[in-house]
Amino acid sequence: MPAVAAGSSAAGLDAVPGFGFSSAAKFAVEGLSDALRQEVGPFGIKVLLVEPGAFRTHAYAGFSGEPVRETVDAYERAVLAAMERPDPPHRLVLGGPAFDKVTSKLQQTLDAVRADEAVSRGVDFPDAAWKGDSRARRPPRRRPRLPRADHRR
Repeated sequence: MPAVAAGSSAAGLDAVPGFGFSSAAKFAVEGLSDALRQEVGPFGIKVLLVEPGAFRTHAYAGFSGEPVRETVDAYERAVLAAMERPDPPHRLVLGGPAFDKVTSKLQQTLDAVRADEAVSRGVDFPDAAWKGDSRARRPPRRRPRLPRADHRR
């Protein structure tokens, strides 16, 4: 089965203060991957968004002065295993702290959106055809009738 694995991170769902540009780029990868999944899905192509948390590599070993254990192999095995599943997940969050961060952020977002459900739904057109279908046509806007100008002065 053809597939695409896109790399993001947990910061693509929960921005990191001080790393706004990096977080914004990851948010963009998230949106692009969601759209791509819908665009290529009808052709049997799967899209997996990989969202790892922080992991240590030898790239920073010289700065800390402490030994580093690589965890990249475990991440790679997890991604390959997910891609080989008959129905790969849309997202694969890697690492316990990343999982906790992502699930907490998604729950907070869902709670906040639901808290304003009445306000959100209150702006809908009363048109019975709407029923949540984004393709439904809005009722035509009527132009206000302006008073005719009285040219007699």
